[in-house]
Amino acid sequence: LPVALQHCGSRPAELVAVVASELLAKRPAPKGTSVDHAWSVLESAGTELSPLRLVGSLGKCLAQAGIPWRSVSLGASKKSQLLVRKSDLPAAAATLVRAGHMLTPALAVLAVRPPLHPS
Repeated sequence: LPVALQHCGSRPAELVAVVASELLAKRPAPKGTSVDHAWSVLESAGTELSPLRLVGSLGKCLAQAGIPWRSVSLGASKKSQLLVRKSDLPAAAATLVRAGHMLTPALAVLAVRPPLHPS
């Protein structure tokens, strides 16, 4: 995830930058800005809906449940990404599953295979 800039809907004078945590670890945020690390990413996979329609469908479910969310534009990609607060992730997952969406955990790629039997 590179950098995505958005205006905050409820506060139009506020500009929000969405940046990967790894990038912030290498270069700190500019002085005078606040950093909110409390977000998780939900990414679409294997859908026939356009990214815009999918974001609309997921966002509507979350908004009706009172769960704050943000969308992240991936340009020409066929995938959609939504950000929800980490504290809201269980409620967001339950809300989306009740609405008929399927959620799966992200796959982890390990650089080194762990031992089968710990020593």
